[in-house]
Amino acid sequence: MNSKTTGWILTIFPILGMACWALSPMFALGPPGEYEGGYGAMAAELGKSANAVSLWMALAGLAYAILTVGLISLKSKYTDGNYGYMAGILLLVGFAGQGVETGSFSAAAQAASKGAEMIPSAAALLVLAATAGGGATAIFALGLALLGAGLYMKKSVHVISSASYMIIGLFGAIGSIFFYDAGLMAVYYFGLTITTVAVGIELIRTGQD
Repeated sequence: MNSKTTGWILTIFPILGMACWALSPMFALGPPGEYEGGYGAMAAELGKSANAVSLWMALAGLAYAILTVGLISLKSKYTDGNYGYMAGILLLVGFAGQGVETGSFSAAAQAASKGAEMIPSAAALLVLAATAGGGATAIFALGLALLGAGLYMKKSVHVISSASYMIIGLFGAIGSIFFYDAGLMAVYYFGLTITTVAVGIELIRTGQD
């Protein structure tokens, strides 16, 4: 994959991924850990729009899958040594775990749509989603931090972008452990989006076909 193609992926797909989350019924409900009534109440609410939840989760998963490909391409072209190698492994493992999260959210909504008797099962699936998502995001975020370190060591992109990846990655790794299902995690997602778009624009402007 050439540099400009990588740049376009990094510019477009973080925005698409965020847009899919914003359009999902889950976004309107807010973080699971802060929802009034807890996971059971949230599951019941998601059951009212189960098909929309499944659709937007699938689209968000696709957008972030392509984004991960772009980040791996960035790692391959613009880093070297142990930082880049470890970053690639962690990004792939983290993304795989995030697939469990989105699948569990969809399954929870579908289960809740079957009736009140399925709410406990749906709530358990939401707990699974938060648990798997927290662990996977911590791994992915640590991969971002190492990616930033690799970019910084090789002076491949603007120093602000590489430093931002390191800071946002460490914040995401710590936040995923301590407050993954709370609203403060939005800082990580917005930071990831803004930094990645900035890197993508830089590659579009300076990269070779």
